[in-house]
Amino acid sequence: LAAITPADFSKYQRLLQLVRDDWAWSGKDPSDRIVLFTGRRETQRFLVDHLAADLGLPKGAVVGLDGAMPDVDQTRVVEQFAQEQEAVRILVATEVASEGLNLEGSGRSNGDQRQAAAPGEQRRSVVRGAVRHQR
Repeated sequence: LAAITPADFSKYQRLLQLVRDDWAWSGKDPSDRIVLFTGRRETQRFLVDHLAADLGLPKGAVVGLDGAMPDVDQTRVVEQFAQEQEAVRILVATEVASEGLNLEGSGRSNGDQRQAAAPGEQRRSVVRGAVRHQR
């Protein structure tokens, strides 16, 4: 019986391709962030557990945000995401968390939206550029 790895999930591989190739995003620019919304906690945990390593990002660069978190923890995560000096580059939020999520104050919002499919999900909105990407 062979172990299943992230390489076996085609939608996850497409997400990695979208981030790396289509957007040419490396996570090195501290003002360039990504927000991923997903409808399932299992998908959120998978993304938080695998994205940093698969994108070559340091520990703490990918964090989760969900509606089950205490308000103080939600606020802390959003504030870390907004600060360029923080390690957070990718925020993975459940749709429940997104209902009350306000990222307007998270840097220089430009509303640049892209579409991607998270593993095991229907097509979900991926908001790139809560902080503007400089090319």
